[in-house]
Amino acid sequence: MKQKTFFEIDESGKLVRYYGKKEKVVIIPDGVSIIGEAVFAHNKSIERVVLPQGIRTIEKNAFLDCGSLKEVCFADGLNNIGSSAFMACSSIERINIPDSVISIGDDAFALCEKLTCISLGNGVHTIGMSAFSSCSKLESITLPSSVGVLKDYCFAWCEGLVEVNMCSCIEFGNSVFAGNKNLQTVNITNGCTKIPHGMFSMCDNLKKVYIPNSVTTIEEEAFTFCKDLDITIPDNVTTIAPLAFTNCKKLVIRGIKDSAAERYAVKRKKKFLMLCPNCNEGNDTNASYCWKCGFKI
Repeated sequence: MKQKTFFEIDESGKLVRYYGKKEKVVIIPDGVSIIGEAVFAHNKSIERVVLPQGIRTIEKNAFLDCGSLKEVCFADGLNNIGSSAFMACSSIERINIPDSVISIGDDAFALCEKLTCISLGNGVHTIGMSAFSSCSKLESITLPSSVGVLKDYCFAWCEGLVEVNMCSCIEFGNSVFAGNKNLQTVNITNGCTKIPHGMFSMCDNLKKVYIPNSVTTIEEEAFTFCKDLDITIPDNVTTIAPLAFTNCKKLVIRGIKDSAAERYAVKRKKKFLMLCPNCNEGNDTNASYCWKCGFKI
């Protein structure tokens, strides 16, 4: 083992132990490629961490519950952020993930209560289960085109989240955005084939959702308790689970005549606006002609 002041680093370049106690700023020395499991966990003094260019992996629980940590200076070259790596770091306000990062582990930034801004690099592909859950002050998130997988509860219970921007086809886990009470509008990118179980459940203020033509299935409880939801369901959706819109009191479904959307609405006595195939404007279900463009429906 090599000893460098407060750091114990093994021969492979892995930081295995930190001996500091009251230091507010920690600069990880050059030559470290891995920050080991729980090395800084529960440290209440550190406010700022600077990572060297050679860092490739931050292992699980590395900075777990560092309640005073406000700033992490990530370096290009970092590939993986492990499970619970920064979980419950309740003072972090901003995160800039470099383009080199490929995966963000389960619970990696969960319970970061002051986190308001996330900048995700253009290399991130997988964001783990509950990775940003319960970040209550997070207001918006833009998912770069590199993102291909969002696992279960990834952004759930982010009560301040108002806006989600997606730039690519994504494989969604269950309940990805559940419990986001202030989320109002979502545009799901083309290429996605289903709206999974509980994806937007308990999003009380969700009002508008655009579902692309690639979606064929809406699963159980996908929009449960979205009380003011106005949703356009394309003709390509052939399967809508019976409980997909449970407890959506003021639900308005827009869709094409004789579609799965219309059958669902009629069977459950929900308001249905028939879309004109010419201008895509909503019409009364008894209309023969579109009120806007005059097209025969």
